[in-house]
Parts: sequence; C-alpha cells; structure tokens
Amino acid sequence: RENKCYLFAQKYPLRNYSPMDIIEPNFRLIKEVVEYVLSLKLNTKLNFSMTTNLTLMSKDIAKFIANTENFSVVCSIDGDRLTHDEYRVDINGKGSFDRTLKGLEILYNELKKKGKEDLILLSTVITPPYDENKLSRIQSFFRDCPYIDEKTSIITSYVDYGKKIDIDDLRNRLAYKSSIEFMKDNNPVQEWSENFIEDFNSENPFTWNGILQNLQKIHSRRISGEPMSEYIMNGCCMPGGRKLFVTVDGKYNLCERMGETPNIGNYIEGYDVDSIKKYYVSDYCKKSENDCSRCWAINLCSICYAVCYDKYGLNLLTKKYKCASERFGIENYLRLYHEMMYSNPSVIEDLNKMQLF
Repeated sequence: RENKCYLFAQKYPLRNYSPMDIIEPNFRLIKEVVEYVLSLKLNTKLNFSMTTNLTLMSKDIAKFIANTENFSVVCSIDGDRLTHDEYRVDINGKGSFDRTLKGLEILYNELKKKGKEDLILLSTVITPPYDENKLSRIQSFFRDCPYIDEKTSIITSYVDYGKKIDIDDLRNRLAYKSSIEFMKDNNPVQEWSENFIEDFNSENPFTWNGILQNLQKIHSRRISGEPMSEYIMNGCCMPGGRKLFVTVDGKYNLCERMGETPNIGNYIEGYDVDSIKKYYVSDYCKKSENDCSRCWAINLCSICYAVCYDKYGLNLLTKKYKCASERFGIENYLRLYHEMMYSNPSVIEDLNKMQLF
C-alpha cells in the first residue's frame, strides 16, 4: 500500500496519508519521518498531521502524537453507530464504530493531558438518505460524545463518486433557476442546517464549522464601488508554494486531493518550472478567462485546481460544471449572511475574531 505525504512551504506542515488503519509498519514509518524532520532542527515552525480511522489507535501511538509539537490528527467518524457502520466496515463486513470510538477516547485523553485536544479534527462523510432522522442522530452523537467538545472542528463532506462530467450534466446544472432550488436538490444537509439554526437558537448544527468558514468568506470579501480591473485565479494556490504532494515513486503533484494530473517535478530534479507555467498558470488563465471575466462571483470564487483537472490538464467542461455549483453556493451564503445580520448579529460580529489562512 502507498504511504504519501506532502509538504507546505513556509510553515512546512508534513502530513501522512497512509492506509486508514494505523498498522505497525505504517506508524513506524510516520514516526521515523517525524523524528528525522525534527532532527534537522530547521529554523521554522513545523506542523505534522495524519489521517486515521482510529480502529488501531494505541496508547503508545497517542502518547507519541501528544508529545510531538503541532501534531494534529484527522479522525474519520461519521456519527452515531448506525450511521457510521453503514459503510465503515472491516473485511468481514463488521462495523468499526466501537473500535473507532475507543481509539478516539485514547487519543482524546492523551492530548487532553497536554491541553492539546483542539488538535483533533473530525472528518464526517455524509451519505444518503439525507433525512431528518439520520441527521438528528448525527447531531445528537456529536453533542453527547464525551470525547468531542467545543474545541473540536468537524469537517463534513458528501461522497465523491468520481463521475466524469458530460455535456448533459452541465446542461442540467445550468437549468436551475435559483440557489434555493439548487441547494434543495444538491446540498440537503445545508438546508437542514439552516432550518436547525432557525429552530434551535441555543445549539449549533454539527456542520457549523463549515458554515462559519463560508460566512467568513462573505464577511471579508473585497468591496469596491467600481468594477475591479484585476482578478485572482479563483481559489487556486501557488503551485508548489503552499503545498507539495510526494508520491511513493518520488513524483511531485500539486495536491493530495488531485488524482492523476500533470506532475510538477520529482525528488531528483526538483520543480519542473516549465510544467507549472504551462499547465497551472498559462493554460488555466487562457481557458478560464472568457467565463471568469463575465462572472459576478469572481471575487468570491473558491474553485481550485483540485476540482477540475485530469491527466491532460484543465478539463474545461468539468470546470464549467463546478462553476455553476459555486455560483449557487455563493448566492446562498450571501443570502444567509445578510439574513443573519438581522436575525443573529452576534454571529457576524464573531467573524471578526476568526483567523484567516
């Protein structure tokens, strides 16, 4: 199996994407890498992170994580037992909830001893059906679990089926008349969250972290009385600057979220500047300019390379499809932001305290 990591520039976080189970050889490799990097005594802040399903978390592993500075752990847990065990099963089809919760308990207790429990992040994949009963069960679990507190960040996402976008998909996406109609069909959890906020003023939905991040993007947007003459490249990062994904055969890829895409170098020759310029600057700008220059949402757009590239480079059809979704999402959050300015102004005030990355 593959063990992969990527390095960011400046603060240099190192993240391991090993198989979801922390088996001994995998963690031994993680430990060796962390200890080696620390032995270099680099004159910069180092951040470490790994992703796990927690099923084989042990006290020794948890202690190592707790004793290492700036070591965060992304834990995959989908909510209550019934929800979690729908898909997170072992080779024999047995659900992993009990082992995952035990692993979370071990990790939480060790990190709490060091006052580091905020370094636990939960990754929750929400699967169909998106009904009230299921979402309420997930909400109750995160609220009542003793190893999850107000410091815990919960990252939610839907299943990515990896479908190749065709022209009919694009036509269907562009046929929506409003963000309300679009959100109802394509982001039902967001619709549930907004209803939850309205009905339960004393409790935030488990999706609150993502909601705040999107509201913050609206809150900190650029505002001008005249059309701006320059625009940024949507939500794209500096290729090879913010992060670097290293495959097991030593190739440099842009990001761990991207599949087979044009690489940007390798560990022997370093960065391939010509490849970066062609695929991730020139081609992206030339192919996107016509649509982006006419788009009202350009200054709020968060589309990046990860959602619209394949092995040949930028897939313009896929990008157009993602653009439609992005515009509806931005429209929805503009509406929600201005509604909350009147209905819940304290939330808007709190956005001033959020840290930008």
